[in-house]
Amino acid sequence: VLKPTGSLYLHCDPTASHYIKALLDSVFGGNFQNEIIWHRAAENLSRRKWRRAYENILQYSKGKDWTFNRLHAPITDAQLAQYRHEDERGRYMLTSCQNNADRPNMVYEFHGVKRQWRFQRETMERYEREGLLDFNNDGIPRRKNYLSDAKGVALTNVFSDISVLTNESEKVGYPTQKPLALYKRIIAASNNEGDIVLDPFCGCATTLIAAETLNRQWIGIDLWEHAAETLQQRIGFPVHARREPPVRTDDEADAGAHLPSINRRQHKAEPWMRLSHADMRDILYAAQDGVCAGCGRELHIRFMQLDHMQPRADGGDNTIDNRVMLCSPCNGAKGATLTISGLVRANKRDGWLESEARRKLAHTRATLVGNTGKAKDGAALIGLVRGLAIDRARKVAIERILAPPQPELALGV
Repeated sequence: VLKPTGSLYLHCDPTASHYIKALLDSVFGGNFQNEIIWHRAAENLSRRKWRRAYENILQYSKGKDWTFNRLHAPITDAQLAQYRHEDERGRYMLTSCQNNADRPNMVYEFHGVKRQWRFQRETMERYEREGLLDFNNDGIPRRKNYLSDAKGVALTNVFSDISVLTNESEKVGYPTQKPLALYKRIIAASNNEGDIVLDPFCGCATTLIAAETLNRQWIGIDLWEHAAETLQQRIGFPVHARREPPVRTDDEADAGAHLPSINRRQHKAEPWMRLSHADMRDILYAAQDGVCAGCGRELHIRFMQLDHMQPRADGGDNTIDNRVMLCSPCNGAKGATLTISGLVRANKRDGWLESEARRKLAHTRATLVGNTGKAKDGAALIGLVRGLAIDRARKVAIERILAPPQPELALGV
């Protein structure tokens, strides 16, 4: 899928990023190119951990000839103030043409002045022809550097000028959504206009919006059922969305035939462990009566987010027995480290707790759903699902996951 001049960028939280880097090293060989440090606002205070204030983004290339466009930071006010002179070509600053280093081969006479110069004689003569030299009262030339030619300081792999997502017009309620500026910088540096950008986990579509803004072609893939709808709302024009999986054209070839074989332990997945993100969200939102288990506020589902009771950083699972519905502010405050009880303490301290009774009831109901889900045959959870106020088609789909129909036994003579 990745063309020879292409790059892959991958972000993952600290719970698994080191494992993923080892895996990518085995896939891409020696083509690890860089690690971007996105220095953003720090998380809420924690008594037991350092506050996290950055994210890691890994960059790999397919080959040695990858596309990279150097980007520059905007010129600051302090830099702008150095362009104090102006002529018909615009504002400019003067820099010395002399060289203080010990370079005898650069000592020569220019317009009657013998000095050790920074530039070769041919370069100095070209600058003079192009009107880029200014001579002071002593006849010593200085080079004119025009503001129109200035590019600013070249950007490094530490992005400290892009803050966390605060623009309300950008937010769509997706818990891992990142600012548009972050994606635009990466795309602008890594391919050119007309090239293709692929995001196989496009979610809230920010990558695709950035690609469209920069005149790139783009492809997005996501399991979230509302991904295409979210993209169309944000991008403002009809998009082609394909919901059925494409047919493989590689004769089922092994995609990683060159990699060493790894023996993986197979885990038996109980029916309740196969519920999707959308399934768990609908079940828990209905079970909690739309009440946040962190602050007790009753909100529409679009303002609620699915979160973990025990943080993933502490080994919490992604299954329904470790899930709960929180409002967007509570989910953001909880982050990847706080437990529900830690969140409640923080809400009490900050005055965000609206109703302890409603919050506690919502949390109790979420716990009940999780405990019910552990029934081996899923029958108890099916009974709970049938009593929820969700669309009948969604109920049937969830029931099929929890108790798939058994194949009929065919007898022949």
